Amino acid sequence: MAAPGVLGAAEWGDEIHMAPLELEAWESAVRAADANADLELGSDRAPLLTWDRAAQQLEQIYSGLRGRLSITGSRGIPNRYGGYEELVDHLAQGLSALGWRIDVATSSTHPVTEWSHPGVRRRIHRDPEPRMGSAGQFIYDLLSIRDTAHQRPDVHLTLGTTSSAPWLALKFLRGTVPLAVHLDGLEWMRGKYRPTVQRYLKWAERTAALSADLLVADHPEMTRYAARYPKPCAEIAYGVDDPKTAGELDPSLGLQPGGFALIIARLVPENHVLVAAKALSPVAPVVVVGPFDNPEGRALQGLPNVHLLGGQFDAGLLDSLRAHCGLYIHGHSAGGTNPGLLQAMAASCAIAAHDNAFNRGILGDSAHYFTTEGAREQLAHAWTQRGTLTRDHRATLDRGYRWPVIVDQYDAALKGLCRS
Repeated sequence: MAAPGVLGAAEWGDEIHMAPLELEAWESAVRAADANADLELGSDRAPLLTWDRAAQQLEQIYSGLRGRLSITGSRGIPNRYGGYEELVDHLAQGLSALGWRIDVATSSTHPVTEWSHPGVRRRIHRDPEPRMGSAGQFIYDLLSIRDTAHQRPDVHLTLGTTSSAPWLALKFLRGTVPLAVHLDGLEWMRGKYRPTVQRYLKWAERTAALSADLLVADHPEMTRYAARYPKPCAEIAYGVDDPKTAGELDPSLGLQPGGFALIIARLVPENHVLVAAKALSPVAPVVVVGPFDNPEGRALQGLPNVHLLGGQFDAGLLDSLRAHCGLYIHGHSAGGTNPGLLQAMAASCAIAAHDNAFNRGILGDSAHYFTTEGAREQLAHAWTQRGTLTRDHRATLDRGYRWPVIVDQYDAALKGLCRS
């Protein structure tokens, strides 16, 4: 028996399947109808297995459905890129299980061409970034936002503001769908940008924030910062999974378990990779994971005792490096909750972090801290004391950085926006 268009192909396309609650409802109705067909009319059991009974069951289950959610601002799912995409991956799967039907804007350059998940569909949009550079992001976001307006979901969640702000400000373009904006981590403060770009990024943040019905901040410091805008703000962090059992170190790396410091980061000034490597390499081998085809990376290539592995996305390799490093260096100084820091905590790393409010807000007293000016002495001390540093970060992660908790918080915030 075919389902009567609960998620019809004309509306949801080839990549859509029934959401779990809808599938349960339909199967219940089919079981009732099939069982009723085998009973004689007038029997005592027949009234229990009628279409009326099935309709009541459907009504109960559908009362738990949330609505339709569109997510823009990432490169799409499944995650093959980074933090925003990992967030979207978990939200799509977690929220669809709670009854949301979800559209996810996905780049036409996404390496995965075949993908499906019940209750979720990818909306593929042309992405000219490979040919046009950063300007292509603006076109991709324009197409994503315009399509969202045409789909008319119950709520629209967009991640970041850099290339979406000009279009979010145009009400005739984005429509009247309630809008939640996940703020960038103070992108305009990052030292890699020229002053003119920083001014644009600050304008984009303000424009997107003022266009929103709800702001989402991923760190207490970001929540305090967002208070400058006259909009309600939901504080929801990123989440992290416990790592799988890590394998042994690759022998070709020439590293000893516990005998090296690890940095996993983009090589940009605000991440203090060069500062930390210069400070620590005289006393310990330093392994740096991150693309190094830039001025900061080229400066690292001449340092003794520094091992550059380039950009790495092999989860097994990264898990083994985290599991066997003697000290994890987290030099990020801008942005909110950093997914890489959460992964290091989940891997039970001893951590030395740049001393700023973002890192202290997560790590508290469970890390050693260093400053730009005092990095040499502070990191050398952290290395010698690495055996005494906290490695068990589970209590901190359990307080608010687990994906089921994050999904429930988004569910509550988005339901509230639907009703507003």
